[in-house]
Amino acid sequence: MAEEISAPRIVFKQMVHKGIPLFECEIDRIEAMDTFDDDIWLCGYPRSGNTLTQEMTYLIQTLDFGRANSVYLEDRVPWIDAKDDRLQKVKGVDAIEEQIRPRFVKCHLPYDFLPSQLKDGKGRIIYVSRNAKDVFQSYYRIMLWDDQLDTSKETLNTFFENFVKGKDLYGLWTDHIIGYWKKRDDENVLFLKFEDIVKDMPTVIRTIATFLGRTLVEDDVTKICKHCHVNNMRDNPMVNFSYKAKNMSIRQEVGAFINKGEPGVWRNVLTPQMSEQIDDMMKPLDGTGLKYEFS
Repeated sequence: MAEEISAPRIVFKQMVHKGIPLFECEIDRIEAMDTFDDDIWLCGYPRSGNTLTQEMTYLIQTLDFGRANSVYLEDRVPWIDAKDDRLQKVKGVDAIEEQIRPRFVKCHLPYDFLPSQLKDGKGRIIYVSRNAKDVFQSYYRIMLWDDQLDTSKETLNTFFENFVKGKDLYGLWTDHIIGYWKKRDDENVLFLKFEDIVKDMPTVIRTIATFLGRTLVEDDVTKICKHCHVNNMRDNPMVNFSYKAKNMSIRQEVGAFINKGEPGVWRNVLTPQMSEQIDDMMKPLDGTGLKYEFS
């Protein structure tokens, strides 16, 4: 019997741009790149319901369930703000420029780091947000899952301290959220909450469709809801990132890439003190009109 060869541990390189930690990417090229009016940028802080929003939006725009069930999400909605030559699906800007239009773009960057043309209105931005407590627990779990943490040094507590101080990737959650929230009234920006998607997916699907100028019949909405139900997403190899285990080490004991897909999981992870610290971190939202309920 041939010896089984385990996939190597691949830790993404990082960089700092204007004081914000990022995965290594072509940030200067991104900020200066040409965009198109029909571009669809799916933006969000990590672990905010990004995968769900990308899959929903792809289907709202295309209604191509055949391709959605046969082509990996990362090939349909490439990730722009990471580039790693060790991984075929992490090609940065090149992956976007190889797409046919309308182009779909996965992006975790703060608003200020987006392409100048996009910020000027050339292209559409759909931003999904999620309450910070669920973001943290999911963020820490996914960093464990794809083996990005040196667990001898980076514990739950140290990761938490970096999170509330804005030292983790993509900076302070509050700054990221507010950056996009301030632009919510721009014609090319749609601001969503993960909690609203989970509570009433059909309504959010119709909201996205209106934003994109798409007309859906009830059967379309029903099919998209079924396809994007968390249980189906979790079992769908085109979106659950299970293929990663062939190319890089994955800690299967941590669970799956797609977890429960519902609010409130933070209660199983955060101590009362941690919860209070996140409450303090979120105080800059006071007076902005943006609020999150904690299940």
